[in-house]
Amino acid sequence: NEKVKVQSTLEEEHVRKKKLIWTILVTKLNRLAKEADICKMQQQKMTKLSIRYQEASEEYERKYEAFLNEQAGILAEKLTEGKACPVCGSKEHPRKAKLSLEAVSQQDVEQAKRTRNLYEKERDEAVSIYQDSVAAFTKLHASFREEVKKYTGIEMTDDETDYTRSGSVFVQ
Repeated sequence: NEKVKVQSTLEEEHVRKKKLIWTILVTKLNRLAKEADICKMQQQKMTKLSIRYQEASEEYERKYEAFLNEQAGILAEKLTEGKACPVCGSKEHPRKAKLSLEAVSQQDVEQAKRTRNLYEKERDEAVSIYQDSVAAFTKLHASFREEVKKYTGIEMTDDETDYTRSGSVFVQ
């Protein structure tokens, strides 16, 4: 009878230990899945801001080039017959460059540059936050794998630690 009680107590302790290990691992796995979601969200934000920066950069370059192309027209407006051209020195101006109807002002160029610089800063901040998220995930991932090995004696494969497969977490 005493032997049966001891055996029962040992079995209860074994079951209790397994439940505790399971709870610890599920809690850590849920935390890891949340961190994976954060990484995914930060990656999406970083991508969106990178695209926005690229578009702003292209807009700035387009406006800057257009502005430079308009400089001949701006100079030509001030030319008068008989007075020397400030560029070439000629006193005759038979074919003056004309301003286009879509002339870009220096203020337009400067505003496009400010916008580009702002978007670049926001993109760089998003990249930094994403890198921090990946580092946190990587650290947590390594810790989880160590815990699994510690409690089970089994090393997990990469396939077994793909937490983003279904976008959900494993639950009890």
